[in-house]
Amino acid sequence: MFDYLTFIRLTARRLRSTEDYLAWQRFQAEQVVWAYLRRRIAARLEDFRVLDLGCGYGGYSQLLAEKMRLVVGLDDAMMPQVSPIPGRLAFIRADATAAPFGDGDFDLVICSSLLEHVPEPRKLLAEVVRLLRPGGWCYLSFPPYYSPWGGHQFAPFHLLGEGPALRLYRLRHRDASDISYAKAFGSWGLYKRTIKGTRRLLGEFPLQVRDISSRWLPVNTAKWPVLGEFLTWHVQFLLQKVAS
Repeated sequence: MFDYLTFIRLTARRLRSTEDYLAWQRFQAEQVVWAYLRRRIAARLEDFRVLDLGCGYGGYSQLLAEKMRLVVGLDDAMMPQVSPIPGRLAFIRADATAAPFGDGDFDLVICSSLLEHVPEPRKLLAEVVRLLRPGGWCYLSFPPYYSPWGGHQFAPFHLLGEGPALRLYRLRHRDASDISYAKAFGSWGLYKRTIKGTRRLLGEFPLQVRDISSRWLPVNTAKWPVLGEFLTWHVQFLLQKVAS
């Protein structure tokens, strides 16, 4: 059963230090991602080769490496704050849309909270398809744009539109005069990703949608038309590459 009290405590503390953020990542990796994959994938996950795209500080990568055969964390902006484990956990700095790996090198690709920061989502999904072996899996998740967390640091004003959201943000942060959605996270921006739009986009690729659900929430609002875009704090897709 999901530990909501611990999640709330870790979420409140996540920005205090690197250690707090890593604890928040690891908690989600174990209680959400690992638990979810164990329920949904009828395979021996311990033998999987995993690529964690947009790994950030590396909390997800570290936790999953304790449970799976090999995990590679990839990010081009943030440097991982955990140590590699020879033969088990490695980190690489590279572009998630042009990863330096061969076709079909991985059994599972983790793509958590990355899609909303990529200006060309088709390029990212095409790379996910290339990297997966036939029959391989992808865990894709993000906060829908119109949800409470969809605007990231601009929330809740993002619901008023980009212009008003930026103006209100600048009133609170006087040193952010040049901030924009395109520069929201340095070289990565913030883009309007929705559940409906993502489902439509996934239809362009050889990826079967095995599940769509709400991360953290006990009720699956992710499948609710329209209303789900506002109530789903974080949507998760389980995708499987079509075996050729």
